[in-house]
Amino acid sequence: MSSARKIYFYRQLSALLESGVSILRALELLAEQERSKLGRLLHDLHKFIESGLTLTQAVSLRKNFFSDFEIAIIHCGELTGNLETNLQSIVEYLETTQKRTQRFLIGILYPIILLHVVILLPPIKTLILEGSIPYLRAVFPGLVCLYLVFLFIIGLLKIIRRSASASTLCARVLWSIPIIGGIIKKLGISRFTASLGLSLRAGLNAETALRISSQASASAAIKLKIAESERFLSEEGIAGVLEKTAVFPNTVIEMAVTGERSGKLDEMLLRTASSLESEANSAINKLLVVLPVIIYLVVAIYMAYIIISSYLDYFGNIFPW
Repeated sequence: MSSARKIYFYRQLSALLESGVSILRALELLAEQERSKLGRLLHDLHKFIESGLTLTQAVSLRKNFFSDFEIAIIHCGELTGNLETNLQSIVEYLETTQKRTQRFLIGILYPIILLHVVILLPPIKTLILEGSIPYLRAVFPGLVCLYLVFLFIIGLLKIIRRSASASTLCARVLWSIPIIGGIIKKLGISRFTASLGLSLRAGLNAETALRISSQASASAAIKLKIAESERFLSEEGIAGVLEKTAVFPNTVIEMAVTGERSGKLDEMLLRTASSLESEANSAINKLLVVLPVIIYLVVAIYMAYIIISSYLDYFGNIFPW
């Protein structure tokens, strides 16, 4: 199920519950409006709850649709009687994640187009002089190589995700890359702190919030470090755990210390997450400005080489040395 459909589901369910509609009736109303995969899911949830399960137990039976973070927030909402508020917190989290993904996809679109230009434009002389079939033969190997590289990267990422040690090693290697590594690390920490802030605001205990948030960070290195440092939680609190990981910057740790002292830890963490995301987005925007320019210059130099070579061949045939 896409993020957009999840956001729609949680927002509508929250609104119905807030207006006083029962959970069974709310799911029934939403299911009547849907004929897609979401509709079938809603029918299943309605059936599970009608049989006596709670919403938490129902969504736990469909873990291929709901993450551990979402299930934990729902569970806490049911325990505290703030389910509609917690559902809205999930909406906020998913919207932030969706916007980040959309910005990334839009940002890499232009470099991908330029890579295709590098392959498709140089043999244009072949298209003009010899026709479309020789031109397709000329560009086909380059396109195949490009798409094979994309498929290899996607396959490699899937394999890495299956191994905790490989994922951790990959994360550390990526973090060591200048500029790009800093962006990836900031985004991971931002996801972690945002999830942790929302989890604490929803009423989850610190231990569960740390575990769920480390998974939500989508960083194997953060997940491993949090797991290794959790034993300090009872003595040093959340700020102490973050400090022991040696992953989080001092600004995040100081905000956590201030938040624990003032009793506004969730608010401080959410503010920190917003700040880190803004910094990462700013760096991404700068990178996405520079990267296309570099690719464009490479294309321009290569095209100049092709044109000059063509003219040299042409004049060489007219005026043999």
